[in-house]
Amino acid sequence: MGSLAALPGGARLVEAFGDMGAPASLRRAFTSFELVSPVGLGAGLDAELSGLRALSHFGVGFIEIGPVTRDAVRSGKLARHDADGTITYGEPLENPGLEAVTARLSVGRSAPARLAFRLAHARGAGVEQAAAEVRASLMELARHAAFFTLDLRAALDDGWPVDDCERHIEAVCQAARALPEPRPLVLCLPPDLESETMLRLAPAAMKHGAAGISVSGGFRFDLGSGSGQRCVVVGATTRQASLERVRALRQLLGPEPIVLGSGGVASPVDALALFDAGATLVQIHSGLVFVGPGLAKRINEALVAREQAGVEPALSPFSWRLRWGWGAIYGGALVFMALLVLVVAVSRVLLPYDELYLGMTRAGIDALDPQLIPFMRHDRVTAAGATMSIGLLYFGLSAFGIRTGERWASRAILISSVVGFASYWLWLRLGYFEPLHALAVVLLLPIFVAVMLTAISAQPRRRVDTNDASWRHSLVAQLLFVTIGVGFVIGGVTISIVGVTSIFVHSDMVFLNTTAAALDSANRRLLPLIAHDRAGFGGALAAYGVALTLTAMWGFRRGVAWLWWTLLVSGVPGFAATLAVHAAVGYTDFWHLAPVNFALILYAAGLVLARPYLCDPKSRNWGGEVFTCAPSRES
Repeated sequence: MGSLAALPGGARLVEAFGDMGAPASLRRAFTSFELVSPVGLGAGLDAELSGLRALSHFGVGFIEIGPVTRDAVRSGKLARHDADGTITYGEPLENPGLEAVTARLSVGRSAPARLAFRLAHARGAGVEQAAAEVRASLMELARHAAFFTLDLRAALDDGWPVDDCERHIEAVCQAARALPEPRPLVLCLPPDLESETMLRLAPAAMKHGAAGISVSGGFRFDLGSGSGQRCVVVGATTRQASLERVRALRQLLGPEPIVLGSGGVASPVDALALFDAGATLVQIHSGLVFVGPGLAKRINEALVAREQAGVEPALSPFSWRLRWGWGAIYGGALVFMALLVLVVAVSRVLLPYDELYLGMTRAGIDALDPQLIPFMRHDRVTAAGATMSIGLLYFGLSAFGIRTGERWASRAILISSVVGFASYWLWLRLGYFEPLHALAVVLLLPIFVAVMLTAISAQPRRRVDTNDASWRHSLVAQLLFVTIGVGFVIGGVTISIVGVTSIFVHSDMVFLNTTAAALDSANRRLLPLIAHDRAGFGGALAAYGVALTLTAMWGFRRGVAWLWWTLLVSGVPGFAATLAVHAAVGYTDFWHLAPVNFALILYAAGLVLARPYLCDPKSRNWGGEVFTCAPSRES
């Protein structure tokens, strides 16, 4: 991810993959800094800063880097435990050292996430030595930092008395205030710290000017066997203790100071529990490893759901000034045009201007090769089916997506339409101008422009998500739909390229029982006409693939029943038309139809797996009230 994000536009591409930008309502302003979200990534997750550019676009408000010490630390111990959702790190925690961190930060980085630095000192240092080391880090990192956190793990492990810890806190707080641009300092206290020590250090830190307290760092334990070595475990087993510490600190410190909560946050429910306990900010660490990169986005949406609680939603009314109305017309127009093409393709296949261009009647074409008309019917019916699928998908994205404030649906239509309109102009290379095709572009383009220029009035409704079985199944379904969509894009581009170059594949020639050279010698206008149909179908398939891919990546949320129905209804015409026309004309080559059959199996599996999640009756999105799914036995 770090390599991808380092490419021009790569960081934005990472964000676009999951549409992970934080909603504007989650912005949090503090005395000297502002965060786009109260959700951050914890220290130690990216010790080498190799993925910092990418992680900054995961929908988080801040990333904590560190712990940073003057010299590099290499512990070499790291273990992931799937059974209990924990990660074990060797102590002291690895970091590349202050100089390396500074060098890696010097590379330009433009991202919504701010940086925090967890400052630590070397084991065995005295109070003065530790303060000097941390002060040097403060000065070196200040220009990159929104705030700092102070790690006392080394001091506590070295057995410092509480009074020495207080002196260290005081010295570092003074150094933070003395910076040319002062930065807030937050004291880190591990969740396994004795209550008595916590009750002394937290108020002392506030007295010396700390901005708040962070509950982070995991549980320590000895490796045993007299080795004297220690490890730190972070993850699910620390969740309850961290929650109790956050609640106790909020009661102790009052409402104003920052309380940063972390520890086993693996779902939106875990994060909300910390916020309910009094956390100002919440960090995720092991949750990103075990649950995936969408966790921050899901927590952000759970926070928005909290904000929306008790607010009665209202559907956008129909208006020419609203985007969803034009989008529905746009999708409906595509469906209507596809129906016209389908009627022609099923009945006469060739229009009068096709025959005029060829200088041949249908009877003449049949005499030349009786398989030519069925072959052209197969091209035009499949193109009509793909276009109808696009229109139905656009209609659903508009009438139930954009109408409910889902801006991602508008972007999906935009990107897909650009691909579709671009493919229309392939006929310029082919030497065949089709009036109906040109008329479709002339009629659709103004409607598309109206879709993009009109307003979106509604705000999307969000629900609190959980990591249950239906959610896990939905991830598989999401992957299946993305796979199908990307496959359609690749297939569409391939068909378009073949259509404007060699025109036919081997199985086409077997079906036609002739060669391209023979057809060309019989009538030099036959190949441009056929190539036009092939390129048009390829462009439609690619446009549908783009829309399906983006819809799957951006739209999956619990209870969004309209999305399930849109995927179901929009998928039917494309698959049905393709399979039916191949059977009708006798073009049943196994390998030719294998990609379609495989995609159909994946599509059906995706619908089955996604249904309990998208159609969850307990948290159904209000935009889906029009189309609802009957509860499954499981739900």
